[in-house]
Amino acid sequence: MKSGSSLEDVKSRGRIKSFFLEIQICRLPLKQKNVIVLDNASSNSKLLNLQPTSTWKKKDIRNWLDNHKINYPTDALKSEMLLAK
Repeated sequence: MKSGSSLEDVKSRGRIKSFFLEIQICRLPLKQKNVIVLDNASSNSKLLNLQPTSTWKKKDIRNWLDNHKINYPTDALKSEMLLAK
């Protein structure tokens, strides 16, 4: 991390993961115990696999189900497709 960079600067650029990896690499040789405390802010979380919800369009739900090889009736309603998960 560059000298003078703040955590807020790093978060605003979406580089939080690389920031913590750099911290771990820099601290590892010091053999010190470190604690990282994060709140529940959305910037501290990342969903790896979004699942369809009722707000999704039917074609997007269909694509998601197809990509995850989940079977569903071709004539299924949107609500039925959501239950196929």
